[in-house]
Amino acid sequence: MVNDRVGYVVGSENLMIGDLIEILNDQDEMVDYMRYEDEYQVVAFPCLGQKGDLFKIIFEDSVRYIANNEFKFELQTWEEHILSIAFIGFDEVANPIRNSNAEDAETLIYDGSALQPLEINGDWLRVSWGRAEDEKEGWIKWKTNGILTIELFYFA
Repeated sequence: MVNDRVGYVVGSENLMIGDLIEILNDQDEMVDYMRYEDEYQVVAFPCLGQKGDLFKIIFEDSVRYIANNEFKFELQTWEEHILSIAFIGFDEVANPIRNSNAEDAETLIYDGSALQPLEINGDWLRVSWGRAEDEKEGWIKWKTNGILTIELFYFA
């Protein structure tokens, strides 16, 4: 659900290759860790909130915490996060691309190529697809009733 999360915690420019990311329980005890190994590694955790320098996150289907004491992480809203990723996926039958951000807007023909997020307006996401010389744009719902209706793809 989108509504129970404030966004995503992502690595900031201060997160360096080789850094250890400690995953904590609610007693501030390390229960797991991961190492940031290369610039292509995605460091993005769904965030439930923040308490002091701790981010409350979802890690491997459990509620956990990470400390931000060296400013190695930053909080992105859902909108900021979606617009920062490379591509999105969607169900074109349940959530067709439309020519404007309205339920009754005309449905556009989609060729199956990669969708790039461009802009968010409420529950609607403006996307582009196709080759540069024949690029098309339209709108899809990125959430409905607080439920995410798109997939997030971090790499092409």
